[in-house]
Amino acid sequence: MRIEWFLTSLLVALVALNVAITYAVSRSDFYSSMQKTVQISLVWILPILGPVMVGVVLWSNYEPRGPTQRVAGGDLFDLVDLGEGANDHHH
Repeated sequence: MRIEWFLTSLLVALVALNVAITYAVSRSDFYSSMQKTVQISLVWILPILGPVMVGVVLWSNYEPRGPTQRVAGGDLFDLVDLGEGANDHHH
């Protein structure tokens, strides 16, 4: 019974990760429409590796530009506190 619970929890976590990365890619200003289609396909075709690869690319290209502008992953990355000084290299 415990293994079923573990596998179900793992599946739910993987689907949640895929949904979050899919949302971030769809809201991204970084990719063209075709690139978004390819990136979202990778997320769902390659379990674990797909969302990690796409997420890393989004994260590495994320640059906050102000409260009303969205870039890269948009809302997904707005949830993460980058800490003070994280963007000092942009000043």
